Amino acid sequence: MSNWFKNLLHKETEVRPKFGTMSIHETDLALAQKMLTEAPSPTAIKDLEEYTKKYLNVEAVYAFGQEPLDALFSLLPKESIVVSPAFIYKSAAESMLRNDLKIKWIDIELASFGPDLAELKTTIEDGANALFLPYYLGIPSNFLEEILEVCRANDVLVIEDCRQAPGALFDSQPLGSFGDLALFSFNAMMPVNAMQGGMIAIKYNVDFSERMAKIQADAPAATLSQKELLEAFIDFYEDRKIPDKGLLDIKHGNKRWEKKWTFSESKTTKIYPAQAVLAKAQLEQAENFSYYRQNHLRVWQAIAEEKNWLMPQPIPQSAPGWLRAPVLVPEQDQEKAKSLDEHPEIGRWYCETSLPQGLDLELFPNTKRVSREIFQFPTEM
Repeated sequence: MSNWFKNLLHKETEVRPKFGTMSIHETDLALAQKMLTEAPSPTAIKDLEEYTKKYLNVEAVYAFGQEPLDALFSLLPKESIVVSPAFIYKSAAESMLRNDLKIKWIDIELASFGPDLAELKTTIEDGANALFLPYYLGIPSNFLEEILEVCRANDVLVIEDCRQAPGALFDSQPLGSFGDLALFSFNAMMPVNAMQGGMIAIKYNVDFSERMAKIQADAPAATLSQKELLEAFIDFYEDRKIPDKGLLDIKHGNKRWEKKWTFSESKTTKIYPAQAVLAKAQLEQAENFSYYRQNHLRVWQAIAEEKNWLMPQPIPQSAPGWLRAPVLVPEQDQEKAKSLDEHPEIGRWYCETSLPQGLDLELFPNTKRVSREIFQFPTEM
């Protein structure tokens, strides 16, 4: 076993994140329970925005009660051309189209699931206004500096999708601080869980800040009351029972929680102080959690190449539930894993069905491989 791998496993026994994706730590549960009887600080929303503003070293941060995809893309002029890797969640693509933006799809590179650099250069030079840059699993592209250089040289706006990347770093600098705009999420299936919500960070653009401040001020109240949202958060904890439960069981979710769930990507609402309290508490611990995600992906890939596994998992039980979810598929079982109808005991993740509708995967071979071959998850998904 190589020294770097030994060191990584040794480190994992020392770094213990306080929360995990689709799981809620006991301290977060206690916060939610307390806020059912004691109103959170009236400055909680501003405290969250100021904390994130300083952490990212940006001009402004605006928090919302639901994931603010439409608020983000409404900043771009209609008919703007947005370049995006094909391996993204369909909600982002749907929001771009709702805001009358044109999308140019490009393939990904397999080392980090970031955009293929050569294809990106050609596409941007052919004409583009913005790049949508997702950090899948919180992993920055190995070519982030080159990507930013190409965009700056061609006056292309960089939009960082940090929904899976709170606390993740590149050269000791937090993701979300490199581009012109950054999107964060507080939805229940993201690393920072306040049941719903998110925020937008603006690097340096007075016009964007003024427009986003108006959107935030004019946003309607959420469908759920703050009390109902906190109850949903507590129900979610009871259904997860961390750290054993791990991934959200989409097919057999908590029924009380489902009745209260009102998430819609297109709806921008005001954020409650309670959501801000929960989000800030988790963001303050996010770098510990991101350590696992960024390092484990590279461990997975190194072991996969050595052992010829579809998806290796050298993950200790101390790791967050999300990281313990992928299953090992050794070489002798690969063919069985590809025939899910005959072998339902081996499940496949939802990333393929979450890809943008109408995407011709034959044009994007790496995206096709990642979405159909690499990610294999247990059947409780």
